Amino acid sequence: MPDNSQIAVAVQADIDALRERFPRTSDLYREACSIMFFRYGLTPTTNALYQFVRKGSMSVPNEALRRFWSDLRERARVDLQHADLPDQVKHSAGQLVGEIWSLARQAADESIAALQQSVVVEREAALAEKATLENQFAQLLSQFENARAQIASAEATVAQQREELGARAAVERETGKRLVESLAEIERLQGLIDSMSAAHVTEIDKITGRVVQGRIGKTEKIGR
Repeated sequence: MPDNSQIAVAVQADIDALRERFPRTSDLYREACSIMFFRYGLTPTTNALYQFVRKGSMSVPNEALRRFWSDLRERARVDLQHADLPDQVKHSAGQLVGEIWSLARQAADESIAALQQSVVVEREAALAEKATLENQFAQLLSQFENARAQIASAEATVAQQREELGARAAVERETGKRLVESLAEIERLQGLIDSMSAAHVTEIDKITGRVVQGRIGKTEKIGR
């Protein structure tokens, strides 16, 4: 006798084979209900159906399951009414079908309750994860803002330093220009001084010559 895992694999294969024939999600869930119940004797539940079909939201298998049990009960009731059976047998069979339907419905409700509880747990976990991610995002955003502020401050400092360097370079250029002009002026003045010194020396030589000539003349006169 196949175990539960083998049965699950077989059910999955049968349902996958119906995907092309029943592209509508609701129709595929309906057929999945029939396969599980009639072919494998399994009680279809919302969670089991969703695990096999894996399409749509959880409300789709829930609605398909509700319709399946309702159709099954109605079909059994009609078949019993038209069957060539004694009334007592019909009544007993009807009660049996009703009990089967009630048990199946109870199992489905329990599955839905468990699924809802699972959804609540998953939702709380998702909300906790969301809060954690939001906190991490806020921290990253704060770090980004701090980094951007530091970059802006650094850019302002660099701009100020460039401005100061530009002003200093302008002052150095002006100072160099004035230095060149001063050196030229010094050279001009030095040339003028040299020229005046040469003229002064020449004048002194002339005066000295005249003085010497005068003294020589006097000496000659005295000697006579």
